[in-house]
Amino acid sequence: MFNSAAEKGRSISTRDGGEWDSVAEVDFAGEHNDRQQKKIAACLLTKNYDFLNQDEVDMSETEGRKFLVKLGSGEIGIDDERELLLHIEDPINIVGQERMFENISRNGYERWIMAYMAGYDTTNWGRMDNIDVAKFVHDFPTPIDFEEKGRRFLAGVRPQVSEIEYGAYAAAMTDFKKHVYGKRQEYWEQMKLLNGLVAGARVETVAEPEHELRVVSQEIKEALLANARIEGDDWVQDGKSYRLTPETLERNGLGPKYEMSLGGRQIVLSDVFMADRSGRCGAIGYIPTENGVKVRGFYKSNSQGVWRYLPDYVKTDTSREIDWYGKGTNEESTMLPLEMQEMMARIQDEGLADVSRINSAFLLGGTAYAYRTHDEYFQTVHDGRGRGDFYREVSQKPVLNFGHITRAQKRLPSQNGVVGGAAPDFSRARAEFGTTSSLVGDVKMESYLSEDGKFEWNFCRDKSGRAWIGGVEAVSPVTSTGVRRDWVSAGDFATPLYEYKSQAAGYGDERDAFGSYQCMWGNYLSKMPIIQDYLRARGGR
Repeated sequence: MFNSAAEKGRSISTRDGGEWDSVAEVDFAGEHNDRQQKKIAACLLTKNYDFLNQDEVDMSETEGRKFLVKLGSGEIGIDDERELLLHIEDPINIVGQERMFENISRNGYERWIMAYMAGYDTTNWGRMDNIDVAKFVHDFPTPIDFEEKGRRFLAGVRPQVSEIEYGAYAAAMTDFKKHVYGKRQEYWEQMKLLNGLVAGARVETVAEPEHELRVVSQEIKEALLANARIEGDDWVQDGKSYRLTPETLERNGLGPKYEMSLGGRQIVLSDVFMADRSGRCGAIGYIPTENGVKVRGFYKSNSQGVWRYLPDYVKTDTSREIDWYGKGTNEESTMLPLEMQEMMARIQDEGLADVSRINSAFLLGGTAYAYRTHDEYFQTVHDGRGRGDFYREVSQKPVLNFGHITRAQKRLPSQNGVVGGAAPDFSRARAEFGTTSSLVGDVKMESYLSEDGKFEWNFCRDKSGRAWIGGVEAVSPVTSTGVRRDWVSAGDFATPLYEYKSQAAGYGDERDAFGSYQCMWGNYLSKMPIIQDYLRARGGR
């Protein structure tokens, strides 16, 4: 991307010098050698936005590396990128709001996206006009302002429509942003490419992963499959029963692939796959025991972005998907250990397995026990009659209980502080890695040991710096289900960034809501002492 050979255009000058020897090498050749990226680098380095008007910018390798340092370390951040976009002329001033409205209205999916963003519904969306377009551009002047809202729109649409129609919505969203933002959208796409390229060169102190991701040999893979035991119920759909087998998993690309060791227990994982239409990811675990290789199903929570074990589920005989994912004794008792969370994130980065030839919900649900109604499920678990190894191997009660008042009530946020040995020690970082949530987007996960070393606190941050607690883990033996024997009931401490309205206890932000979810940041999470302590330790606000 950066060189000093070209004589065309205008050269940049950054007089403040500086050292950047520690920056990782980043290759900007080929597809990334784009003149818009040079303009972006020049503008963000110098705060001189006249470079946007140049045909081409000449940038030396030294200047390019300096830009990478500042971008990678966060010295150049999202606010700087937004400022640059605002210096690109607003497309509505170029084409006019009437023409912009016409362009959007040519596609019914685009028109519905605009109507939804303007606050209309299916009963009155025909009343929308170009004034609504002008208001939208005023409220969301750059693609950065709209990024989160647009992503959550698609996440909410996905479970309600077919895959073909969802593809039409996704394509319409791309066209919608082009029509609304024009050149601003083009430059934002280039910024995202640059941010992605330097992600590996971020200047941060990151704990080295303790566990390597190792691909198993063909010999081990065959031995695991030969001894695999699937103990879940038959999958019942439209009056027919289907039995999940190791051969079915292998045939659909979900055989044993990645090996890790945790607490002396061998765990082998499949590729990650899309388990349902809401965007929830799944994976299959193969865990050797004295009684054969136990096949386990894992899924990723949409709200909190953490991986959990699936012991059981609720589903009608006619449904194609799982209606309700079982929570075991308690939702937090099913959370996978941090080391597995990190492995799952790394596996997901490798790409998703193609399971399009089969109902993917069957591949996950076939590993677990089925119930036809919520009442049947809750009564069985309440009576201590839960089926499967989970209810025999995992403690029925938490070793530490912060608890709830009720599911519909929350303690005051100021009461969510911890004292004593169980409190997180922010000088004892355990791990740091990136993951994604279909509801929140990109998430940074960070773990800290407690002062007494008995617990691990898992904190999460989104790209805007909003933070929440993904869970608290009790350091204890790993069971054959992949979860630890002991667990912590984190209660209101584990309030997610987006909470169900029925569980938000009046703290949800109705202005930042999507479907049944409301944002808990402004009224609750940001006021929790433990979150404030975490952000101070991270140097955040």
